[in-house]
Amino acid sequence: MSAQPAFYLWCEGLSAKRRCALHAVDSNTQSKEVAVANGTAMNHKRTRSRAVAFVSLLACALLLPVAALAEPDGPGQRAGEISRLIPAVKIMRGADFVSASEKTPIYWQDLINTLAGGRARMALDDGSVLNVGSDSNLRVLKHDAGAQQTELALGVGEMRTQAQKIAHAGGKFEVRTPVGVAGVVGTDFFVSFQKKAMSVIVFEGSVKLCNLKGDCVIILAGKMSTVCDCIPKGPTEPTEASEKKIAEAISATSVEPVLTAKEVKEGKGTKDVARRAWMGRRCGPEIYLPRRQKVHWMFA
Repeated sequence: MSAQPAFYLWCEGLSAKRRCALHAVDSNTQSKEVAVANGTAMNHKRTRSRAVAFVSLLACALLLPVAALAEPDGPGQRAGEISRLIPAVKIMRGADFVSASEKTPIYWQDLINTLAGGRARMALDDGSVLNVGSDSNLRVLKHDAGAQQTELALGVGEMRTQAQKIAHAGGKFEVRTPVGVAGVVGTDFFVSFQKKAMSVIVFEGSVKLCNLKGDCVIILAGKMSTVCDCIPKGPTEPTEASEKKIAEAISATSVEPVLTAKEVKEGKGTKDVARRAWMGRRCGPEIYLPRRQKVHWMFA
């Protein structure tokens, strides 16, 4: 191999250094371009993510009112209010419990729960009145005052109902228990569900009492009947309600101080209480009547 001139070798070395420098510059430029490209891509990705999130939020905001309008009228629709109570009374509304007081509104699907010693009077929007006794729970399934359609479910306990007369075609007023249904047209009656047995006492008007199979009896004023799973033939034939049974029904659902028969005879209470001889009966010493002013005693 022939020897190269020194000048040629120096130039070749210089060219190599220049090529290396140029290669380094080119590599650095490419890295920056890649970094810029990656950064641009990330910015585009973040922008797209923010845009998708914004569109989703906007869609939810627009659809929420539509969903609210599409919900059924049942839950949240007013049925009436608590007009009087003896503490303690709780209302289960959805998953929440509300402590009841006078004027507390009642809505469809509300569960009214009276604790030991607690009682509640509910004024429904159609003018009907419900008195719920202690240790009871009552659910307002439905109360459409305009259509006169009311459905109540007594899970356990005692209640007294003074229902407005049904005048609309298709109107109904029903009290359900796990073993039967009491349907009325307009009357004053007492319902209890204890130990898997449903008992009905009618004070005024008449009540149709049926078991879950559809076997029914008509209970007239002053009569009572019972239905339970232990009676295969349906509700018992209506029998005369004793004074003691009537007194217990009145006392168990009263949200007022009561008078004894002796106090009534001494002139205490109201003139309406003079109807203590209910349906022409003599008031015995065990009959309890409400201490009220200018209100029919049957609303006790």
